[in-house]
Amino acid sequence: ERVADQVGQDLAEAQRIGNMGSWEWNINSNALLWSDEVYRIFGFEKHISPTYSVYLGRIHPDDHETLMRAINGAVVAHVPYEIRHRIVRSDGEVRWVLACGEVELSDQGLPVKMIGICQDITERVKLEEEAAAQSLLLRSVLDGMYVFVGLMATDGTLIDVNRAAADATGQTRDDLIGKPLWD
Repeated sequence: ERVADQVGQDLAEAQRIGNMGSWEWNINSNALLWSDEVYRIFGFEKHISPTYSVYLGRIHPDDHETLMRAINGAVVAHVPYEIRHRIVRSDGEVRWVLACGEVELSDQGLPVKMIGICQDITERVKLEEEAAAQSLLLRSVLDGMYVFVGLMATDGTLIDVNRAAADATGQTRDDLIGKPLWD
């Protein structure tokens, strides 16, 4: 029993470190079991008894339909799902989570429960958005230059070119990328 307690504490600590929690959904009763980290991610106090409808109440309205399709598809087809979606915590804060679930079947082949994880990926999404914005800015700067700017592999194949290079040849960037510079 002491070993089991230690394993449980270690698991809870690992989930906290990874911003990832585990959950179980009893499909028939709509009852949910959440690890401590799921409560934290969703901004619920531990005294709340989570249900499927309580969970759905936290889903961002713009992501609700997509999430429902993923969950329902998993239940009907008995296949795992993985989806990124937003949640809205009680204080109004919007967070991004990665949710993964897998259906467990009864001996008769009917879905009885789903188990899975959710991970708070808000910081990762922010970094991805910043990287995309920086990429757009760089593309804008390069395309605004009226000189040839290109990126070439060691074998001379063009990896990227700016708009001026494409315009000078009367081709599109896609036409040039992947071809040797001397062509």
